[in-house]
Amino acid sequence: MNSLRDDFAIAAMHAELITCGVPGLPCDALIEAAQRAGRSPEEQVAWNAYRMADAMLGEREDSEEEHPGQEVARQSMERAHGIIGA
Repeated sequence: MNSLRDDFAIAAMHAELITCGVPGLPCDALIEAAQRAGRSPEEQVAWNAYRMADAMLGEREDSEEEHPGQEVARQSMERAHGIIGA
């Protein structure tokens, strides 16, 4: 079973792959960032995904009040992962 960090990273990676999978400025920026960091583009996508996941977890910890729709989103994620019944 994935951790919440893994789930956040998967979502971030998916978004980045959709954006950077098409030739153009975002794709070029990813390749340039990877080269500057000494990583392959694939390693850069993974690095970015976990960096974003860590930021999301940090924001989640900092947020003390529940935002509108947060419970609905939580239940949706739990259903998607088979944690609660539909």
